[in-house]
Amino acid sequence: MRVANLKIENFRGVRSGFVRFGKHPVIVGDNNTGKTTLIEALTLLLGRDRLVRELTEHDFFGSRPEPIDRIKLVATITDYPNDDPEHSSHWFREGRAVVKWLDEATGAVYPLRDNQAWKLCCQISSPESASVHTKSHLARGRTRAIREKLQAHRGCDLR
Repeated sequence: MRVANLKIENFRGVRSGFVRFGKHPVIVGDNNTGKTTLIEALTLLLGRDRLVRELTEHDFFGSRPEPIDRIKLVATITDYPNDDPEHSSHWFREGRAVVKWLDEATGAVYPLRDNQAWKLCCQISSPESASVHTKSHLARGRTRAIREKLQAHRGCDLR
């Protein structure tokens, strides 16, 4: 199996992006071009605990998260044996991955196989719970920052 595509929205310096990976991808580029952002997006989706670290406001595009700026990550996984969900039942069973079909020429994903060249795939997206947890974490951080600014300005303790 391999990651064929990665869609990123509102993550770090990427407002909206789509990357198609070849069979043996190598990520090369100048500093500040998004290499680490790609790796960390994949880590958030595929990491052992799916969230290796807590997100901060700097992980959101523009570093100023609002509800409409929810981070959205979607990885398309393909190259399952024989393009047959029965051969990968640990992935494609009730409550797990939904069978989809990838057109590798375009990167498009379809619910039904209309072309024999399309490959079996599934898509993994960023967990909703991480978004909710992150928002509450950021709200606490913002409240703390506001309290600290008021304390510095007024010279008093607000608890």
